[in-house]
Amino acid sequence: MADTKALRGVCGTTRRHPVSLCLLAVYWVILPYVSAMALSYSFLASASLRRVLVELRERAALVSGRLYYFVCENDADKRRNGMTMVWIPAGTFVQGSPADEPNRWDDETQRQVTLSGGFYMGIYQVTQGQYRSLMGRDGRLDAIYAGNDFGRGDDYPIYNISWYDALVFCNKLSMAEGLAPAYRVCGSVNPFDWGSAPPRHNDAIWDAVATVPESNGYRLPTEAQWEYACRAGTSKAFNWDTDQITSSQANFDAANKLYNDSPAGEYRAKAAPAGSFPSNAWGLYDMHGNVWEWCWDWYGAYADGPQADPAGSVPGPGRVLRGGSWISSGQGLRSARRGYFFPWGESCYTGFRLLRP
Repeated sequence: MADTKALRGVCGTTRRHPVSLCLLAVYWVILPYVSAMALSYSFLASASLRRVLVELRERAALVSGRLYYFVCENDADKRRNGMTMVWIPAGTFVQGSPADEPNRWDDETQRQVTLSGGFYMGIYQVTQGQYRSLMGRDGRLDAIYAGNDFGRGDDYPIYNISWYDALVFCNKLSMAEGLAPAYRVCGSVNPFDWGSAPPRHNDAIWDAVATVPESNGYRLPTEAQWEYACRAGTSKAFNWDTDQITSSQANFDAANKLYNDSPAGEYRAKAAPAGSFPSNAWGLYDMHGNVWEWCWDWYGAYADGPQADPAGSVPGPGRVLRGGSWISSGQGLRSARRGYFFPWGESCYTGFRLLRP
């Protein structure tokens, strides 16, 4: 069983200490603004000076996050965009599906994988309320409320999220909590410098994103971390260690797309509030169904032989998705089932879950 220790994030009650609030204003508003304005003037032609200003802005963003955390009450009941996470221990498991698993796909070749370090994983998919608290009411939430109702409300998982959007969320949340951001794009860890996420095409600059060594910030799980956490020590098609699934266990099309003679059930035709179904043995909810979850890796064939801490293929046709969704068949929810999508792609059944080292 996983350790029950949990991480709590940024909270909502401010201690109104005037000195703290003044420092927060300097570091969070004035310093980043001044450095950004200075960078916009062409007479600052010195490359070394520009690098200093960029670094100053990054440092200001990180310090502001630490100050914000300092002036907030650590009250879990009033947390805003904080994530509740559970510790997943290091270990070795068999990734992929056995040859006799019903309706398996050819890309699920089994291999032994060792994860040398434990990690924290969000017990829920990131919710619309958590997304709005950090990002505000942006185009992603507008799309959710403007179109058909595929699950709306603070407790529902966020969707209409691209892989690029997920990177921005990860780094912004890390900065808000005073953590070292996990991702660097075009030399910067501050999403302010990245510009808008590419809307309808792959972008070479964003696709060259690198993970920052020794970062302790939020990130997407690798595909191996995701499957290891999903299985929680099990080896069957689903993480309750059976080869059948019902609509009382997960949110999927259990009325029309059954798996392996599982009994027919309900098709809800939209996402359900996070945590509506039983968790796995490690306390993680909705690892099967509700919305697909982005992973870090490019999709590609698994490398042969035992692997240690694999982080995916060379660039492939898309970034990996795991877990299946409310519109999926039971087959699509299996622990070993692999999907992928363009990193700029977004849909009403694609969201994400966070991890921290």
